[in-house]
Amino acid sequence: MLAIVRHLVDYNDVRHLLEALVGVRPSLWNAAHLQAIPIEVRAAFVVRASLHELETHLRALADTALFYCRDCHEVIVLADWSAFSKTPPTAIMRVRWTSTMQRDVKISHTHALFWSAMRRSVPVVRLTLHSVLHWHHRHVFNKDPLAVQTHTLFPHALLLCGR
Repeated sequence: MLAIVRHLVDYNDVRHLLEALVGVRPSLWNAAHLQAIPIEVRAAFVVRASLHELETHLRALADTALFYCRDCHEVIVLADWSAFSKTPPTAIMRVRWTSTMQRDVKISHTHALFWSAMRRSVPVVRLTLHSVLHWHHRHVFNKDPLAVQTHTLFPHALLLCGR
C-alpha cells in the first residue's frame, strides 16, 4: 500500500506520512531514522529527500547569483564542471533579473545530476557560479567561477549499504 501511496503524493506528504508511522520526522542524515522507514518506500524517500535538499540549496544559492547579476546578463550554476572537462557544461540553474526587475530562477537537470552521482558513487557535488553575457545572439560564459560551493547529495553510508 505504501508503495502505491508514494507515487500519488508529493515529497512533503510522504515525509508527514512517514513521520506519523515512524514517530519522528525522518532525516536523510540519521541512520536510525532511515532504518525505521518501511523498506517499500525507503529508496523513494532517499531520492525525494536528496532532490528536495538539492533544490533548497540551489534556491538559497540564487540570492548569491542575483548579487552577481548586476555585472552580467545572467548567472548559471554548473555542477562538477571545469575548463578541462571533455563534455560541454549543462546549467542546473539559471538566474537573471527580468526587465521588470523580478527575479527569474530556473532549476533543471537535478534528477540527472543525482543519478549520475549515484552511478559514480560520488555523494558530493561541486557547484560553480559563472557569469553569462549575451552578445550578438550568442551566450558567452566566463570559465572562471564567481563562487564555488559543495553540496552533499546523499550520505556516504548509503553507498556502503549497496555493497
